[in-house]
Amino acid sequence: MMSHCNANIANILKTMNRYYMPTMISLGLVGNSICILVFALTRLKSMPSCRMLASLAAVDLGAIFISLLHLVGGKATSSTNGACQILFYAYNVFCFLSVYFVCAFTLERYLAVRFPLRRLKW
Repeated sequence: MMSHCNANIANILKTMNRYYMPTMISLGLVGNSICILVFALTRLKSMPSCRMLASLAAVDLGAIFISLLHLVGGKATSSTNGACQILFYAYNVFCFLSVYFVCAFTLERYLAVRFPLRRLKW
């Protein structure tokens, strides 16, 4: 009974991975590209918070691109391959930077709301 349940769960996860990942990657590529264009090429680029959001979109775009390579190329069979190690490292750096930019943006917004008159000094 237990192996039958595990097989059903594995089939459900395979089906979700087949449709969910390409959908999320497609939406992420389009959405983050639009964010970069809006925040970097309009008059919003002079605002520090918009620069941070453009950086966040660029970092997320990098992580999504590596996820796309993983989806198209399949699972790596050897972790000793240099390209595999570089992509794994880059993916982890992108994920770290994504969290870092969210925290920095949150702190910047908190300080702007908490001390509105001192914002011009930063």
